[in-house]
Order: sequence, then C-alpha cells, then structure tokens
Amino acid sequence: MTNGDNVTLVSGYWSISSKHGEEAYLTWFHNTLKINQRMIFFCERHTIPIIQSYRGNLETIFIEHTLDDFHSKNFYNSHWFERFEIPSEDLGKIWHEKLNMLKLAKEYDGDNATDFYVWYDAGNCIFRNEMPPPQRLNLSDPSSLPRHKISYSESYPTEQEHCISGTVLIVPKDLINDAHHIFYNIVRERAYDNDKWQNGSDQVILSEMYRRHPNMFYKLCDGYGENIRKIYLL
Repeated sequence: MTNGDNVTLVSGYWSISSKHGEEAYLTWFHNTLKINQRMIFFCERHTIPIIQSYRGNLETIFIEHTLDDFHSKNFYNSHWFERFEIPSEDLGKIWHEKLNMLKLAKEYDGDNATDFYVWYDAGNCIFRNEMPPPQRLNLSDPSSLPRHKISYSESYPTEQEHCISGTVLIVPKDLINDAHHIFYNIVRERAYDNDKWQNGSDQVILSEMYRRHPNMFYKLCDGYGENIRKIYLL
C-alpha cells in the first residue's frame, strides 16, 4: 500500500567497479539514504541488510534484482567503456537500467501506483555532505508538476552531447511505459556502434530522447540532482 503518497522514490545499488569505491558509497549513504519518503530499492539479496541499516524505519520495499536480471544487458555494447567516464560495463548497464526499474516499480504497485516515480541515485551528490530535509518528500500539490512530461535538471546546455542529468528523474506514472519504450529503442539503434563509448551513458540516451521528443520533457532547474530539492518546494 502507498498510504496516500503521491511520490515514490526508486533507487538501487550493486557493488561493482565504478567511478567511486564502495567505501565512498557507504559513507554517503549515511546522508543520502535518509531521505524521508517511500522508496522501492533494487539490489541483490545480500545487499538488503546493508541498505536497511541506513534506511532504518523509513519505508523501504526491497526488490531482488541481480545484474543478470537487467533488461539493459540485452542491448549494452561491451565497447561502451572509457577508463574514467565508464570504467566498467556493469556501471553502464546500471545507468541504462534506470528506466526499467521505474517501470518495474510502477508495476509492483499496480492499482496503488503513485502519481510520480522518481529515480534517485543512491549516492545522490546533493545530499552527500548534508542531510536531506526531515519532512516527507510528498508534493503538497501534485498538479504543480506536469503529468505528461519528465521533470529534469539540466546538466549542460542543450547543444552539448548530454543536457539531461540522470541523477534524479521525475516521471509521471502515465509516462513511464512510453519513456521506457523510447529509451530502449534508441539504445537498440546504437547497440552495434562500437566507436562511440558515450552511448554507455544514460544521460546521452536521455538527451537524445529530449532532442527527438522535446514535448516529453520539462526543465525544472539546473545542476546535477537539483530537481530533488525542487520537489520539497512544490
């Protein structure tokens, strides 16, 4: 049951080779996972107690989801690797799995689906060095966000290769299936492009979605993950 919530956070964590070591994430989690909102969290079984220790009494629904379960593994090109930007294939697959986890979360809730599903990076840069606000994240007025657009934060100007920050994505429940379909169609189109490692970034694919379907996107603010702050004000 969603207990009247209009926002569900969706997140996940897997211990892999990434830009930051596991110790960094476990330090950040003291703050980043203390966000006060219902959260559906995807991870492997052995990770559940670790995440639960950070979430404490905050409502958290765990869904076991291994790297072998990933939808994105069907399309990810092993050549999409760059020593500093995408240091492992698994990291790229996780980035590419975000839209699928939003869809799985909404399907888990079924008839009790909340108005918005918000992808939230478990190590969110906004709250690494500060605690999230103590109040619930729920929107005081759900109509304050568009119901048929992804509310995003801009990372770079639109003429750059990626302009959409993937740190936080605010997606209305009724748009999730369409966003999922378009995102993975673009990945399929590029699946055999061995020369462009940038395709391994979800932000590059999201930005291509924006260029093809600008009416599906609503710019809420600027900066990585800053759109999570905006929800508290709406």
